[in-house]
Amino acid sequence: MVLDSYSCELCILQREETLHHLFIRCNFVVACWETIGITYPRTWDSESSNTSGKNEIVHSS
Repeated sequence: MVLDSYSCELCILQREETLHHLFIRCNFVVACWETIGITYPRTWDSESSNTSGKNEIVHSS
């Protein structure tokens, strides 16, 4: 599939829509996660620490 643009339309960064961006870095997505009570350290790099990163995700009740 060819698109006119691969930039993220959901955030102000207009970065390329990668999985990492769409689930971790996008400003809009971060706000959505926080709204439902899921947070993670801002320094967390999911691409390099998939298994250890799972333990760092916090769901606040």
